[in-house]
Amino acid sequence: MIAAGVVAIVITYPYISGEPGSAAESDLPDPAWTRMLGGIGTGLMVVGLLVLLALTVHRLLARRRPRR
Repeated sequence: MIAAGVVAIVITYPYISGEPGSAAESDLPDPAWTRMLGGIGTGLMVVGLLVLLALTVHRLLARRRPRR
């Protein structure tokens, strides 16, 4: 999930960033799908990181609690 988010952001970065000489300055209009894909990529990264963090916290808490 995190990797898919990174790929989506890398693909859309030249269109969104507007750096000199990038695709943002081309004659083509900025397609709406680039901003949508960038948002989806960011969302995937956030959700993936939250899932990874939740699993790590669960393992740490399970180790600290004594079993009865």
